[in-house]
Amino acid sequence: VTVTGSRREISKYAADDIFAHVDVSNITKADRYALDVIIDLPEGIKHVSTEPAKINVMVDETATVEVDLEVILHYGAKEYFTVHEPEPNVESILVTGPRSLLNTISKAQVTYDLGDVTTSINFNAPIILLDGDGSEISNPYIRTNVNEVMVRVPVTMKKALPLVAEYTADDLDKYEYL
Repeated sequence: VTVTGSRREISKYAADDIFAHVDVSNITKADRYALDVIIDLPEGIKHVSTEPAKINVMVDETATVEVDLEVILHYGAKEYFTVHEPEPNVESILVTGPRSLLNTISKAQVTYDLGDVTTSINFNAPIILLDGDGSEISNPYIRTNVNEVMVRVPVTMKKALPLVAEYTADDLDKYEYL
């Protein structure tokens, strides 16, 4: 902002005394707008110019959507371990923000590397939002009700044990052998 005035008047004020703003009171729908910058000056100072004279503003409707959560695990396990389906503490999350951005969200995802699995595991991991192409969506105007999820991954072990039948002398006369 460039201003003019007497040295005495201008020296009384600092940049904080000049207020620049745009008027959004006539905006009634989501769209892009080029709005004039309005300058409020103290008494005794005259406005010469403003750069930029217009500001581009994007206006959108705020909405909330529910997004399903997907857990992706990377791990190694010997054949005698069974890694069961992960059990997250939430199945979906609520995402709030501009509707046009929310419409691009395909899913919420947690990815975790378990390493070599030998026992059940519990972990906390951050949630990321993905678009339809699998690219991460990161935007300061999007908020979630949960930022990280706790996941339980049950792991069981299989083991084949040989069984040997033992008979007592009392049992032998009760059964017929083929």
